[in-house]
Amino acid sequence: NWSRIVKEVDEDLPEIRPILESQPFFSRFAFVVYKGFNLIFRVFLRLEVEGLDEFRKMKRPFIICPNHQSFLDPFVVCSTYPFEFFSNTFHVGASEFFGNRFMNWVARMLQIVPVDPDTQLMKAMKAGAIGLKHGKILNIYPEGERAYDGELHEFKKGAAILATELDMPIVPVAIDGLHKVWARKSMRIRPGKVKVHFGEPFYAKNIVSKSSASPGGLINSSSGKIAGTATAVATSSQDDQYETVTVHLKQTIAAMIATMRS
Repeated sequence: NWSRIVKEVDEDLPEIRPILESQPFFSRFAFVVYKGFNLIFRVFLRLEVEGLDEFRKMKRPFIICPNHQSFLDPFVVCSTYPFEFFSNTFHVGASEFFGNRFMNWVARMLQIVPVDPDTQLMKAMKAGAIGLKHGKILNIYPEGERAYDGELHEFKKGAAILATELDMPIVPVAIDGLHKVWARKSMRIRPGKVKVHFGEPFYAKNIVSKSSASPGGLINSSSGKIAGTATAVATSSQDDQYETVTVHLKQTIAAMIATMRS
């Protein structure tokens, strides 16, 4: 029952404590470092960013959902944030990547909560919920892993669950070009053209409501059928609603990527 797990989460979770602590000096140091990264990205990656003006008007807390093409994704995306957002953004990352001193430092720079999302899914979801309830911004990659071909792969439902149960807005973000700069299973970083587009935020409840009022109704992921409009909200399970929000998020990012490539 994700609704109960997310809403009634026990906040005594050691992994999230460093994220909730105030670190003004380190936050400003990291912010300066990231702005240096941003300058490098704009020169060597010819970075173009769209949608920042509207993005900066957002009020915390909320969820940011980019597609995932490279290890550089969080550095590129977070380097564009204003200080208020940067200092309050956190990630939930796979602990297997942060086993040495250098990667621990990287995790601190990115404000990563290191858990294994495959074997500790509940802990990962609880960490996300706690951070959001404390007014933080959760940066989560719905694909869960880097795409090897630059195309969108299957989206997981974690962001949709948190957005639905905590009534948080989602900001879709489209990234394109980074899969060519640092390809998966490659150790080489190449110059290239990178684009980032911050999309229009949306609430899960609005997507579910709009879907239930449409001729097709809600997606019924358990049966593969379409629920009728009159009884869609009443008969669809929570999982159907999460699936509807996840599909909308993926379609939104896909449309932004298609626009950037046209």
